[in-house]
Amino acid sequence: ERRMSFTRRVLRDGEGRVSGILIQARDVTDLVKAAEDLEEQKQRLETAHEELKLILESTSEGIFGIGIDGRIIFANTATASLLGHPRAGDLVGLNAHEIMHHSRADGSPYLASDCLVRQAMEANISCYCDNEVFWRADGRPFPVFYSSACLVRNGRVEGAVVSFQDMSSRKRFETELRQARDAAEAANRAKSAFLANMSHEIRTPMNAIIGLSHLLRREAPSPHQAEQLEKISLAAQHLLNLINDILDLSKIEAGKLELDFQDFDVDHLVITVCNLVREKAEAKGLELVVDIPTIPATLHGDGLRIQQILLNFMSNAVKFTEKGSVSLKAAVLSSDDSGLVVGFRVTDTGIGLSPEQRSRLFLPFEQADTSTTRKYGGTGLGLAISKRLLDMMGGRIGVESEVGKGSSFWMEIPLGRASAAPPPRPRPRAFQNLRALVVDDVPETRHVLVEMLTSFGLRATALASGSEALKALQEADAAGQAYEVLLCDWRMPGMDGLELGRRLSSLPLGRQPGRILVTAH
Repeated sequence: ERRMSFTRRVLRDGEGRVSGILIQARDVTDLVKAAEDLEEQKQRLETAHEELKLILESTSEGIFGIGIDGRIIFANTATASLLGHPRAGDLVGLNAHEIMHHSRADGSPYLASDCLVRQAMEANISCYCDNEVFWRADGRPFPVFYSSACLVRNGRVEGAVVSFQDMSSRKRFETELRQARDAAEAANRAKSAFLANMSHEIRTPMNAIIGLSHLLRREAPSPHQAEQLEKISLAAQHLLNLINDILDLSKIEAGKLELDFQDFDVDHLVITVCNLVREKAEAKGLELVVDIPTIPATLHGDGLRIQQILLNFMSNAVKFTEKGSVSLKAAVLSSDDSGLVVGFRVTDTGIGLSPEQRSRLFLPFEQADTSTTRKYGGTGLGLAISKRLLDMMGGRIGVESEVGKGSSFWMEIPLGRASAAPPPRPRPRAFQNLRALVVDDVPETRHVLVEMLTSFGLRATALASGSEALKALQEADAAGQAYEVLLCDWRMPGMDGLELGRRLSSLPLGRQPGRILVTAH
């Protein structure tokens, strides 16, 4: 179907009479179609404009456009609201830099050439900034995050569109979060310092109690006295174990506990663990069984922590078993060029555990049953610490048990192969007649150390402070009677053990005493 346009003209002769009619027809289909398309496009543009306006007005972000001269060409209501102006239209034509970006947060001038949006327009790139401030109409600054995109027409940058957000709430939240984190870290440091100081305060008298009990037991006491001394020693050792567990857990939670990987003697480790529980096992008539036939004699790992875990397994097994046996078995579970995985298992014929008890056994401060605290003692920390240690070493821990049928605690731990030659055993040295100086501000500790050293054959002298010790060491060195061994406390009033050690480092190496730091910290 075609659309036609008609024109008609009357023809007249020389005397003005109508002589005919001239009709002209023209095909205007394309023109009409073009006009209709233009109208449709106009409608679409008007619709798009309304939609764009709706989008601009519906967002909480400030959005405005600026020309190449930096003047605002449009702005949404959020821009006016955030900047404290009554109407968005009031912003059109104003210099964006002068009204919202005229100075830094500290009040120093912010040059227009410093503006990232201007630099971005010059380079025809987008930009963003998350560490800037805009200024409200009342002169108050507020932190913003903004981004911009260039307006390009026919290859030329004619301006930019900028969107921005008020970051006051987020910055306030970040500040509060940072303050909370700092407070938590300060509290953690305070807790660590408190535990360290409490450790010192508890261990110092414990050392005296354990040491003096040991010395008294060597003086051939009566059977009744020996029994009483044994009870004192066991009670003191129990308290010492409690503080050790609490400090271990505290260090693990603070991320301060470090592993020490070295070659270690497997037989020596197992024998040490068994010897530490043997006396209690024999007192109950329990049989101790050890079976480690396939384990290499020497392995590489943190032997001290492995010994700690095994000792916890064995101690618990002996504690909760009244008759029968406790066995320690170990086997290589897998092996490759990088190392091997060793499994250790401690099995007893004791009271056993229910499924509910097993589910919370490796949580801190948990007992299998609260009544066991009264009957068997303990903090409930040993297994929790064991699990944390195995996690750090990349191992696993678990238990198999039934009520009344005993328990089997196991761990699997990756270990390295040791060097070809086992580490040499330390050779004993005769200590007779070595001159030793003991320095400690606690009289009971000085007494115990002097008595112990004397029993080893040393000639021991005791002083109460680092300053006294420095003077005595210097005088002895000048007289040609230098002390050969120095046992010094770390935490002392005035000059502590570390400072004393630094002072002695100025002496020629051959005249410095062998220094041992003795501390309950």
